[in-house]
Amino acid sequence: MTLPLLLDAEAVVLDLDGLLIDSETACFETANEILSRFGHRLASEEFTAFVGRSVENLYAWLAHSFALPTTIDYLIAQRYQIIASRYASPVLMPGAAELVNRLAFDGLPVAIASSSPTPLVLAALDGAGLRGLIQEVVADGHPDVTRLKPAPDLYLVACRLLGVDPGDACAVEDSAAGATAALAAGLTTVIVPSEWTRGSAFPSAVLSAASLTDISFRLPPR
Repeated sequence: MTLPLLLDAEAVVLDLDGLLIDSETACFETANEILSRFGHRLASEEFTAFVGRSVENLYAWLAHSFALPTTIDYLIAQRYQIIASRYASPVLMPGAAELVNRLAFDGLPVAIASSSPTPLVLAALDGAGLRGLIQEVVADGHPDVTRLKPAPDLYLVACRLLGVDPGDACAVEDSAAGATAALAAGLTTVIVPSEWTRGSAFPSAVLSAASLTDISFRLPPR
């Protein structure tokens, strides 16, 4: 059983996929649309192992595992064409808009740390009407990021851009890879599992919440 959380934080860094928007289903369906052209299908449990990781990780595995007669770059380009429209009209996860708006109202700085390509992240935030409430977006393609989740780089860069020590920031994630990244960077980390990650083995140091509506933040002294 998880209880509502009241956390101290000087800034909040949020994941995007599976946390703020329901993109994992779209990513799974997109992968299968591409695989179907080669006569293959990806099982949901196979896809789950890549939730929170980079697009390159997934499509390199697909190309190898199914011996696809094409390049990884071609597969990723095909994926981008299919999924861009879905990111532009995202389905918000329960409580996502309320959480981001509440953080903005309270004056807590907010960043996005995502392994998805930067153009897709920005399109999703625009489509959800949340981009103006986010101070920093750190995603795949950011010039200061060389490694994606589960490496800590995205979170370290996000905290630096927000001007806060990682130990004074809180991360909210839905995947084990994302939680590993945030913890390695030194952030207090909360997991809100999605349907794709509910059975994952999360690091023991994370806090858990059943929903984004169960997370609140205590403002630092002014």
